[in-house]
Amino acid sequence: MKHTLSMVLFLTLVYATPAFAVKDPACHPPYQPTNILKLLLNYSATLDYITNAPEQCQKPFKQEVTQLVQSTWLFTQGCKDVTFEDFDEAEKKRGQRDGQGGAKPISSQ
Repeated sequence: MKHTLSMVLFLTLVYATPAFAVKDPACHPPYQPTNILKLLLNYSATLDYITNAPEQCQKPFKQEVTQLVQSTWLFTQGCKDVTFEDFDEAEKKRGQRDGQGGAKPISSQ
């Protein structure tokens, strides 16, 4: 009985440990940026994700939300410019955290 329990415990550890040890390479954005309302309701989460997400996840997400803002008719150009500045500021925070000194600002045109 004791040997059986030890064997079950050993096999559980062997098969379960790799699942916990390996990081999930998939991206998990706070939402799918399909409409401007989602962006507005999740604005703080958007900026946090741009600042803290892995680079391979952050860049496509930032491009998607940037395109979403550029294409909306609900924002005036001034609102769009402020939103782009917020995105750039979030990316600068990321660069400062990573010791890179920031990233190039995005174009609003």
